[in-house]
Amino acid sequence: MPHPQWQKAWKRYRGGQTTPIWIADLKDSSVVKIPRENSNDFNPMWMGNTIYFLSDRNGPVSLFAYDTATKQVSEAVKSNGLDFKSASSGPDAIVIEQFGALHLYDLNTHQTKAINIRVAGDYAQVRPRFVKVEPKRIHNFNLSPTGSRALMEAWGEIFTVPTDKGDIRNVTHSPAVVDRDPAWSPDGKWIAYFSDNPGEYELQLRQQNGLGEVRHIKLGQSPSFYYSPVWSPDSKKIAYSDKRLNLWFVDVASGTSKLVDTDFYEGPQFGQNWSPDSKWIAYAKQLPSHLHTIFVYSLEKGKSFQ
Repeated sequence: MPHPQWQKAWKRYRGGQTTPIWIADLKDSSVVKIPRENSNDFNPMWMGNTIYFLSDRNGPVSLFAYDTATKQVSEAVKSNGLDFKSASSGPDAIVIEQFGALHLYDLNTHQTKAINIRVAGDYAQVRPRFVKVEPKRIHNFNLSPTGSRALMEAWGEIFTVPTDKGDIRNVTHSPAVVDRDPAWSPDGKWIAYFSDNPGEYELQLRQQNGLGEVRHIKLGQSPSFYYSPVWSPDSKKIAYSDKRLNLWFVDVASGTSKLVDTDFYEGPQFGQNWSPDSKWIAYAKQLPSHLHTIFVYSLEKGKSFQ
């Protein structure tokens, strides 16, 4: 015999220890039993003339309602396969726990909706604090077109630093956001990078001095992770790759992405590069034989050549 009843061996139990729900009259000690056939009934909640409770009488644990006037039991909310673990009543609704999530059952409309809960743990490692930008935290380092400043990513922020004299600039100023893979436009005006600021990764553009409004560009097959933004020499397009083995380029003016090619195997190393006239993209791709081959993509013809 499993003990106690929260253990999984009790699921679908139909022995002598199933739990009924009784309604006791404290005046005369009389008892009314909610109808059942040896099911596990629990978590009663008395709301007006109705007693709501959880039961596995129809299979998975669902929410049922007992009408004290008609003495009839009906299924209020079907669990659809996953047991309801617990329930609690309020003035006009019942909150239900299912599979690590909470759902609210409205007693007036008899509709159920999921409750979106975001809880921030009070952990020291996630509290706002000052941190040093140590060398080991610096990634994706490159130079400005003039070579007077360097561009880098650290702690989810994008920085530019002088190569000789000047100040250090935090271009993004975005705590609680991960900005990564910065790339400086060849004309020196813009810094492009990927950011999860809206919730899913996208391409963002900022003026190189960090001033002005940020521009948001949705990318191909979102949501995804994106890598290695490479500006075209005319500063009008950006080539990039994604986690789905795709190589893309996006037109900066229109914000439209176009698929260039797709690799055959995980971990592609496209190494994309632009022709001096910005009309071709050269890249490497694995063949089905696992051999790497160089391809060139024509923007005018919209096709690749090996």
